[in-house]
Amino acid sequence: MGLGLPAWIQTKHGTSLLLLLLGALFWFPAIHDGTVSYDTPWLVVNNPILSSGDFGYLSMIWTDWDLGTRRTLGSEYLPVRDTSVLIDFWAFGDSWRAHHAVNLFWYLMACLVFHRLLIRWFNDLLIATSLAALFLVHPVHVESVVWLASRKDVISLFFFMASIGCWERHQKDELPWLLNSAACMWLACWSKNTAIVLPGVLFVLALGKDRNAWRKRAWWAQWIPYAFVLVIVVWMSLRVGEQVGMFREPWADSHLQLLSLQLSLIVQYSLSLIWPMGLSAVYELPSPSWQQPGPWIGGLIVGAMVWMGTRYQKKSPLIAVGLGVFLICLAPVSAWMSLQNLQADRYLLLPSAGLVMAIGGAFSVSGMLRQHGVLVLALGSIVLGLVTQNRCRVWHNSEALWRSAVEEQPGRVTGWSNLAGALLEEQRRIEAEKVLEEGLTHHPNHPALNQSLCLVRYTPQSEPWTQAESDCRAALEEDPTRMIAGKVLTIILIRTERPQEALEVSSQLVRSRPGYEGGWIVHGRAYMQLDLPAEAIGAFHRAWQINPYNAVTALRLAKASEMIGDVDGSVVWAQRALELEPENPGALARIRKLKSH
Repeated sequence: MGLGLPAWIQTKHGTSLLLLLLGALFWFPAIHDGTVSYDTPWLVVNNPILSSGDFGYLSMIWTDWDLGTRRTLGSEYLPVRDTSVLIDFWAFGDSWRAHHAVNLFWYLMACLVFHRLLIRWFNDLLIATSLAALFLVHPVHVESVVWLASRKDVISLFFFMASIGCWERHQKDELPWLLNSAACMWLACWSKNTAIVLPGVLFVLALGKDRNAWRKRAWWAQWIPYAFVLVIVVWMSLRVGEQVGMFREPWADSHLQLLSLQLSLIVQYSLSLIWPMGLSAVYELPSPSWQQPGPWIGGLIVGAMVWMGTRYQKKSPLIAVGLGVFLICLAPVSAWMSLQNLQADRYLLLPSAGLVMAIGGAFSVSGMLRQHGVLVLALGSIVLGLVTQNRCRVWHNSEALWRSAVEEQPGRVTGWSNLAGALLEEQRRIEAEKVLEEGLTHHPNHPALNQSLCLVRYTPQSEPWTQAESDCRAALEEDPTRMIAGKVLTIILIRTERPQEALEVSSQLVRSRPGYEGGWIVHGRAYMQLDLPAEAIGAFHRAWQINPYNAVTALRLAKASEMIGDVDGSVVWAQRALELEPENPGALARIRKLKSH
């Protein structure tokens, strides 16, 4: 390697150890005892299946297709991710520091595998290590590493890289390595579905090695195992996605508008990778319009990538391969996929590997880059590592996370409402109310902010809840599908003895949001107040199908069953509530009462 470095560093194992030390230096804030309110409570911390640490749930994780089970596990079929989290709870309980350490472990192992791949591709230990360091410390990876709900990203990254490594071994005609590669792809996809792009990545890598290989019939046989895995994974993902309503309405009305949206996203992603100083948990969405400069700039960026890949295809194939990998890995999270989130830092975890490959490929076509590039990468890695350290601390608690989001993306309503929610969780209602009022100055009469206001202002002390009711109605007037607003308004109407109106509001709620458990619960409560227990049981049963781990729903079914004279059924539901919450006083009292009769 030269540069007067110690002999032990000038080896593969030495550089791997150096990367681990670099990871420890810049990623140590990732290991902490905090969690955030962003999906982590329901998906990890309070998840009734995973937080049990009970291996008896493994069969449910892998084979249970019930709606309630799949919703409880995050509305996706990701058994590898779920098994990993279950093992963490078995081993560490609620020691969040240990959970975070496991996240970081998976990430570091993935980076080491990527490092070995870079050594193979560039045949230069110094350049490969510099590129691996750049990937290792990049701040856009913080969300994937530090966020407990994003365990799937780092596990999938490891198996993704391992699959590529096995495929590289297969190029020496070792058939078992091809099967190992397909198995790793399977594990990667069952950690996170975006790994389905792996065959495309391998295809580009194969053409980068030999542009004419596709002319040979035998060359196509290697793709059969990947095609098999791809079909199974896509089928299962679509099955679960349709069952739980994972997909949303399209982000735009036409393919042309979706193209403009995607090109604008490429601009934002490129900025995040080159200058990651305004990262956020949520982002203001670009407008799907060709009247804005974003789509045109994005088109120029894509055009430049195509030109560079074509221009240097012979001299440095890895430029074309890396840029191809970048674009391929963005496909599963593109505007056409109609996912719940359009833009996120975690979506850049795989694409950034392609960009690193392209940067390395540029070294071989520029003598100046080759001479000074390693030093530039080393300095860049230090700067990016310091940014990563600071970014990790932002994810230590909910308030810090959402204050950062509000500062970086004030145009994104989610930041304001989630910051208020974090303050409300700490019983800081006055501060939460001020945050929402400030948010409404940026977004006048926005239904999400009015919905959050009704939640903040709804307290037992604020009876008759005039302000909260007004906020709920304002939110529903702008957006009748607002779940929390519909739920809180229904509860207010029930508590102020307006059951018929409560039934009308809850009926609208369950029609617009049939997968919302809370909507069915308040719908059943409205029926109960109207003395219609049979109809209430139907509503509570629907809530139970969505979430069969809620003791409150079981107790409501017990009460409604008793009202229709089904004493045995009432006992069964009360006992189920006790199984979920062994010390539940309501369930204990109901069982004593029923057995006394």
